[in-house]
Amino acid sequence: MNNSITVRKTLFAVLVGILLSCNYTAMGQEVKSDYEIQQNFKNQYNDINSKLTNTQSTDSVNALIERVKTLEQNFSEHEELLDVALYPETFSDKMDGLKRRVLASKNQITTIEQQEEQLQELTQQMTSYDTRLDDLNDRTDSLRRAMQKSLQSEKQLTSMVRRYRESLEQRDELILSFVDSVMITYQKLKVETMQDLENAKKRARFNADGNALKMVMNIADENLTILNSGQDLTAGDYLRMNAVQQQFENMWDKVGENLVEIYAEGDKQQARENIGSAISKWNEEVSAKTWTSINASFDSAGIDLPKFNDNETFYQTLDSYLAESIKASEKGSGETSLKNYKAFSNFWSGRVQADWTPYIIEANVLSNEQMASIDNQLSIWASNAEPDSNNLLVYLLGFSILAIVALGIMLAREKKDPKE
Repeated sequence: MNNSITVRKTLFAVLVGILLSCNYTAMGQEVKSDYEIQQNFKNQYNDINSKLTNTQSTDSVNALIERVKTLEQNFSEHEELLDVALYPETFSDKMDGLKRRVLASKNQITTIEQQEEQLQELTQQMTSYDTRLDDLNDRTDSLRRAMQKSLQSEKQLTSMVRRYRESLEQRDELILSFVDSVMITYQKLKVETMQDLENAKKRARFNADGNALKMVMNIADENLTILNSGQDLTAGDYLRMNAVQQQFENMWDKVGENLVEIYAEGDKQQARENIGSAISKWNEEVSAKTWTSINASFDSAGIDLPKFNDNETFYQTLDSYLAESIKASEKGSGETSLKNYKAFSNFWSGRVQADWTPYIIEANVLSNEQMASIDNQLSIWASNAEPDSNNLLVYLLGFSILAIVALGIMLAREKKDPKE
């Protein structure tokens, strides 16, 4: 009897032990399962975050967007558990933040890829411009050398000079097209993405043909060569070249930093300084040639003006000359005043307004307001410079009227006399 009781107690103890052991195991498995859920979420979350930092293409960021969706779906049923583990943040906070970063990354990468496409298009345009510019440079150089060595007739030489000037004009038009292409492209680029473009190094495709930075330097150098070639061009040619230089320099001021960041290899500061120096020398040379040529043009037209060498002194000189001429014409209408007026008026309307005006305005040599002021002063001078001709008409008209009146009186008297 006692043995039976002892056996039962032993079996009971064993069963209790087994049950307790199972319970503890289940509890341990449950605790371990919660921990694994937390760790799995954190690991996947951190992995997405890490890849997000380094992603560089639309395809890769789209793959991360899908992973974010899957992460949220897989762990949403454990939200309460994760809220406790992530405190003071929540599962929802973490997912919302991750979604925002993924979408922001996609927008940025899309923008960069679009801008890379724009830069690629620009590169292709630059390659085309480069080829055409080389052709024009070769033609211009050939004509210049031929003119320097020419022993041909004056008529043949004149034809060569005309073709040389036409070649320069075509070259300037091409440079302006280059300026427009660069400005349009870089005005579309967002400043905040320029560093990303630099870091990507343009996939190495912008460092070969079509290097806009190299073209900028070549254009500046070639223009200096043309200006120093010793060829006599017209004031209109120099004014056009001056306008082109100013538009080119304006482009460099606005987008030059971007060009350096994208295209420069090695010392960027040195590249920046070299191009800045070349453009500055180009400006100095074309300005000097322009003012010398304009001074000579006024002299050739018989207009005696003090020398001027910049925009400000040019307008001041014209303004003073007209004011003094008007004052002199008011004192008397001698032949000298009329001669000076005709010389200035013919030159102003026939040369300045007819041929130079577009370049004068584009290069800020004179403003529209200053041009209008000169026209107004010229009108006043005209009214004073030609009074004799106007008065003669008045005198003739008055004499005619008096003659008609006198003749009428005489006829009236003749009719009256027979009756008397």
